[in-house]
Amino acid sequence: SVKTVLNMIVIVLKKASETNNILNHSTTNSLDFSNKNPPIDPSKSPRSYEHSDPIADRIPCVVVELFSQT
Repeated sequence: SVKTVLNMIVIVLKKASETNNILNHSTTNSLDFSNKNPPIDPSKSPRSYEHSDPIADRIPCVVVELFSQT
């Protein structure tokens, strides 16, 4: 049913955000990475830096597809 699929999506999203947090912490904690990172370009929107999650970007499309099928 749609409900179980939505629950699965929520679980996947939670796991994805957890791994993202782990990755972000490991890069910010290591000096090698911070030296290689290019300086943040203020002309670019800060959202592009905070929100680089292809899974989360796809969720709305998947949900719309599910509800249009019912």
